[in-house]
Amino acid sequence: MKLDILEMSFPGEGDWALIVARGGDVLLGSVALRRSGPAGEFARLFVVPSHRRNGVGRELLAAAEAIARHAGCVALSCSVNPKNLHAKLFYSRIGFRPAFQFGDGDLLYSRPIAPLPVAQAGEMEVRCDRCDPSFTCWSHGDGCRHPEAREVA
Repeated sequence: MKLDILEMSFPGEGDWALIVARGGDVLLGSVALRRSGPAGEFARLFVVPSHRRNGVGRELLAAAEAIARHAGCVALSCSVNPKNLHAKLFYSRIGFRPAFQFGDGDLLYSRPIAPLPVAQAGEMEVRCDRCDPSFTCWSHGDGCRHPEAREVA
């Protein structure tokens, strides 16, 4: 299996990159990745049915994680429909945990991929339950802009 990254540099905030898995000339699967604050957010993880349960999805997510970690992200996350039991089980098996439920009912699944940064002088600790309650962002106040973000004393 060969992985092709169709966007060689990690995209800017909100821009999507596409990672594609191929076996020879056959498309096996793909996943989209973007930066979302301190996290790498992936979406549209897809593996062709004839190649499921062969590690293709795990390889695609490993590539997404490596790109996100290299770009300085501290977590990898995705949105999951709560009725999608297969996705919830797959993500749970590889270390993702539900971190937040959006207003439309979708769940944010997340897992840490890097140690948290240490605060520097003049920075404040900001926690955002919408981004991911399992990690804390350090910022000068220009990081997460979600209304759920709050300064931690």
